Amino acid sequence: MQRNTYFDYSPPLILPNIKGHIDYYPFGSAMNTRSYSSGAYRYGFNGKELDKNEEGMGGGGSTYDYGFRIYNPALGKFLSVDPLSASYPWYTPYQFAGNKPIIAIDLDGLEELCVNDNTSSTEPNTTTQPAAESCNQNGGTGNTQQTYADDFVGPLPEGSIRASESPNMNSVAAGLRNVTITITATKNGVYQCRPYPANLNHDGDANGDGDEDRYEVPVYNVIVTGTDDLGNLITKTYIAIRFAAYSNSSSNPDPDYKIQNKVSTCGLADEQTYKCPKYKDYYETQNRFSPYGGCFVVTGTFYIHAGPNSISEAGWGSAGCVEIIGDFGDFKNFIANISGSTAANTPDKLIELVNAKKLTIKYIEAPRPPVKKISD
Repeated sequence: MQRNTYFDYSPPLILPNIKGHIDYYPFGSAMNTRSYSSGAYRYGFNGKELDKNEEGMGGGGSTYDYGFRIYNPALGKFLSVDPLSASYPWYTPYQFAGNKPIIAIDLDGLEELCVNDNTSSTEPNTTTQPAAESCNQNGGTGNTQQTYADDFVGPLPEGSIRASESPNMNSVAAGLRNVTITITATKNGVYQCRPYPANLNHDGDANGDGDEDRYEVPVYNVIVTGTDDLGNLITKTYIAIRFAAYSNSSSNPDPDYKIQNKVSTCGLADEQTYKCPKYKDYYETQNRFSPYGGCFVVTGTFYIHAGPNSISEAGWGSAGCVEIIGDFGDFKNFIANISGSTAANTPDKLIELVNAKKLTIKYIEAPRPPVKKISD
């Protein structure tokens, strides 16, 4: 059984504010009547991000994002084949933590990590103190390096490595090719957006007169660049909303957005480059419906995701994300197809590419355009 309790402190009395308390079965399902959550903490089993919006995926229950694969604790299995399954023929390709959840966790969807294999029955290791010896009892030479998550805070013990330095990670990344998404400063049309989030109803009415407001913003070229199997340069150009009208009235604010102000332009304007930290396959657009799910995280809550089907489909809004106009499915497929990944489907290819730090997102400096109201 694993137990997680999450809390913060409320000065000056230093009283704990309990955010959640969860007792787990070995494979990660929460125990009935032994769990509490305020909804303010989005992580859970093994410290992984919990997706509560995908009830029923993979046979039932919520899922966890482990980086390389999605895990369903109700099944005790990952929902896609292990990219390293050929190197571990004694395991089912859907196994979690080597099917040893009492003594091991799964680090990233690729490899098990022993956290409780010392000889003491009263003081087991914790997830922040991995055991030095591999807990692989089914063959192999035994890995004596301690492996820590990439976001582990502080210096590592001598001889330890981070997950991105793991030989398993290198074997997955070996065949992958670099891909770059460039958000350019080249304008390619004009779009009529609505202010977002505007108010609690997300209806685009910034001044409260009952009508959806519209603002004119430029459309910019977005260029995806990579290489084919022979090393030849491949590019494809898309168009996107880079800047949009942002409004979050102080009299009726949306609590999910911290900044409260009148209508202003939002979006990343400076020249900057990021290694995409995460691809979220099950992300859904927030301000309008799109048949295309998924998003590429840029930094913080700035994403690249689906936008309107065409420039003429007015009324989309954004709080700084880049919204691809047109077929976002084609955008994702193109990146997946030039990535060099041998995974079975587009989501798995994108996850491999991102986790191998092979996807770069580059912003070309562009002046932030003024908001221009065109209708009320």
